[in-house]
Amino acid sequence: MSRRLLAATAISALGVATVLIPSNPASATTPKGVPIGVVKSLDVTNKGLLVFADSGGPHVQVKSWDPAHPTNAPVVLVGGLPAGSANAATNDRKDIWVVYGGSAPDGPSASGESASAWYIPYKGKPRKVLDVANFQKTKSLDPYDIDEPPNPGESNPYDVEALPDGSALIADAAGNDLIRVDKTGKAWTVACFPDQLETTKYVPKEVLGGMTLPPQIPAEAVPTGVTLDGHGNAYVSLLTGFPFALGTSKVVRVSVDAKNAGCSGNPTHPVWPGRVAASGFTGINDVWMGRDGALYVTELSRNGIWAAEGALESGDLSALTGTGRVTRVKLGSRIEVGKGLLTFPGSAVLAKDGHVYATNTFLFGAVLTKIS
Repeated sequence: MSRRLLAATAISALGVATVLIPSNPASATTPKGVPIGVVKSLDVTNKGLLVFADSGGPHVQVKSWDPAHPTNAPVVLVGGLPAGSANAATNDRKDIWVVYGGSAPDGPSASGESASAWYIPYKGKPRKVLDVANFQKTKSLDPYDIDEPPNPGESNPYDVEALPDGSALIADAAGNDLIRVDKTGKAWTVACFPDQLETTKYVPKEVLGGMTLPPQIPAEAVPTGVTLDGHGNAYVSLLTGFPFALGTSKVVRVSVDAKNAGCSGNPTHPVWPGRVAASGFTGINDVWMGRDGALYVTELSRNGIWAAEGALESGDLSALTGTGRVTRVKLGSRIEVGKGLLTFPGSAVLAKDGHVYATNTFLFGAVLTKIS
């Protein structure tokens, strides 16, 4: 059995694809906050609005919410986009980018649009500018592919960040790379992220089904988030794939102007595209650079990917209650923000008002919660 098939039910194989669970499990807790739909990631405008893509309806909608008026409902900025699992980002020029996640591991996505990038100019009409899946297959094959059989052209755009010049960075969780695309659809590979050897001791026996694994196997990088520091650098979070060992998730810094950084390697000769900015995390789902110069790192659960998968399979999120984490990282110090408040969070940002906001239960109808 291939490594991918072995991990086909894990949340990082599903959540990193387009599998969405449309309703809350009966035992899921409902944190206090603002209901915002099915939301994977958050962005913040220069005026302090929180911007996100809501994938929970028959059409994706890009919305904003103003922390200065917390009782107001989110406002729709862009409506009528195709259905699918989407993320959105904007810049100071009010350009909006939307990326759609790829197909589920076992076949084409049933949720509509997939593996594509859309550009929406201020007060303009949305237009699809890049077929990300085709770009990966034809222009950016993964040099670190370890699938059996090989699948170096797979794609699952998971997060997007809008640059000041109107272009965008796309973190592709299946392609294990960072792509840059301009509003005309011209695209190139910024960086590739290598595999790393990880222990298999955390893989549940029921997942193996009687199979045995060596003590260590290569794990794919699985980029899940991208953020900017305002100084020409991008920070990319790596969830780190099967066997989903604890403490192996990290954040890597790369230049936004790089081309093919780290792409000269292969599974036996990994090349890192930039320095590791933070490490020792578990299952990072997003990363955000705050105005304070700190990274805000969101982990799905301190108990790991397999714990999250078990809760999702059973439909009982009670085991995940309070286990999500957001950590502020700056100058070697780490502070957990809102400890014990998060259950299966998707993203967290430091808003202009100085408070940290996070999305609880992001695949089950996110609740935007102030945690500091």
